Amino acid sequence: MKMYMDIQDKRGQHCIEAFEPYLKLAFTPHLVDVVSLDCYLKGVLKQDEQNKIMQTNDENKLDKFLGFLKQCEHSDWYTTFIDVLKREKFELVHVADTLEGTGSASLVAEDYKVLLGKKFETLITKLDPEDFLPVWGHKLLDEQSLQAVNSKPTQRERVVLLLHLMPKRPNWFQNFKKALANYQQYEDVLKSLEETSDGESETRMDMSYFINLMEVFSPRIVETISVTDILPYCPYLNITHW
Repeated sequence: MKMYMDIQDKRGQHCIEAFEPYLKLAFTPHLVDVVSLDCYLKGVLKQDEQNKIMQTNDENKLDKFLGFLKQCEHSDWYTTFIDVLKREKFELVHVADTLEGTGSASLVAEDYKVLLGKKFETLITKLDPEDFLPVWGHKLLDEQSLQAVNSKPTQRERVVLLLHLMPKRPNWFQNFKKALANYQQYEDVLKSLEETSDGESETRMDMSYFINLMEVFSPRIVETISVTDILPYCPYLNITHW
């Protein structure tokens, strides 16, 4: 049992690192305060760590919080952290789903990688779902998801939830681009989504992103993929030796 918890905690460290850009956009300073307090009460954070988070300015609070989580020595801290995120009052279940690999990010599709890995910050700052959801909402989201997005009080919260929920719908990426194409103010955003780049820095970022994701989801991959199944494809994967 202890070995399983150790593996989960190690997986948690990789998860926090892989999805750090997403977490930085999903959390507000207020959420950092209340979630970190819950983590302290459940033994994940120490008293002095909680104090340091509360004393840090809003801009750096989340960095401080995530730093303490990644260094946490509390056994089974990651499972406890996920349980905290799932508490109804925080409305962060979609973040827990993404970290656990049961949400849309678990698809690890090229389209979602573009949004999450490269374009997420641009979308957060430039999109306002209120512009296109009245017309395109039912093509992008089911009724329950649409209501959830519309109920969020701020533009930023609406975009974060929209980008989490959209990939659950068929043809979501094409429909998303069609929606943006109808609005002149999103011309640059649409162009950005359709761009492909082979720049050296972005290639390094892509590799780092997927290496982190492979580490996060490796237990599931090991359970579902047989080495003998992929051996015929090794030349295409540039695998020359084991």
